[in-house]
Amino acid sequence: MRAGLLAGLVVWLAALAGPGARAQEAAYLQIEARPDIAQARAAAARHAATLDNVVGYALGTGWYAIAVGPFADRAAAAQMGRSLRSAGMVPSDAFVVPAGRTAARFWPDAAAPDPT
Repeated sequence: MRAGLLAGLVVWLAALAGPGARAQEAAYLQIEARPDIAQARAAAARHAATLDNVVGYALGTGWYAIAVGPFADRAAAAQMGRSLRSAGMVPSDAFVVPAGRTAARFWPDAAAPDPT
């Protein structure tokens, strides 16, 4: 799982190249990344069984991110990340990503409006 999350981080960093995010921009806590949609859907369903507000996004690079959120800003997402990590509910390498940088949503329903 750590390798998948690390690979997801690399993918997100590549996708985030460009101007910095605004200080008050909504954010997500990315908890996992998978290289195919079937694995990503299974991971999203597994996380959604124990966490609220699980979302999944295609990163446009062949990888799929599973995240929790959105949160009002990076600080709120980071605080939730600390809480969830200390409770053992998310991996220790979960990280915050700006909501404005997410791609096409696949979880929970691609047809539903994005909550951000």
